[in-house]
Amino acid sequence: DTNAYVADDILSNSTSAPTAGGFTFTSAARASGGAGIILDAIVNTTQAAGTPLQGELWIFDQAVTAVNDNAAFALSDADSLFLIGIIPFTLSLQPSNTLVHISAVNIPFTCVGTANLRFLIKVKAAYTPASAEVLFVRLKIQQTN
Repeated sequence: DTNAYVADDILSNSTSAPTAGGFTFTSAARASGGAGIILDAIVNTTQAAGTPLQGELWIFDQAVTAVNDNAAFALSDADSLFLIGIIPFTLSLQPSNTLVHISAVNIPFTCVGTANLRFLIKVKAAYTPASAEVLFVRLKIQQTN
């Protein structure tokens, strides 16, 4: 989708059938119901021109309602109970991509029903993605049990 986003839109992978439950950080904990601490985050895209993405990474301890790409970010009251943290970011334009490393995040978590965490991306300022642009999100996690 190369349509422009406005502030408070969601960045997802489909305008009609987004990934159910939000995107997944697989095996964030050692086992189902396990815990840990998110230490750092890295967000980058394959876009090498234009205005870099400003957004927020919304992290949940279990699956949340899927939201169509480029729709208004409207978290339900039920899904808000699963929120463990929000990490704001602004990507920095590099020669062949955009990226940011966010250190000292220090968000504790306990997974619910799996060993995974889930996340959504909220766009915070007008943004137009490049054709076939790919977004990557990585976490550095200390597993505590």
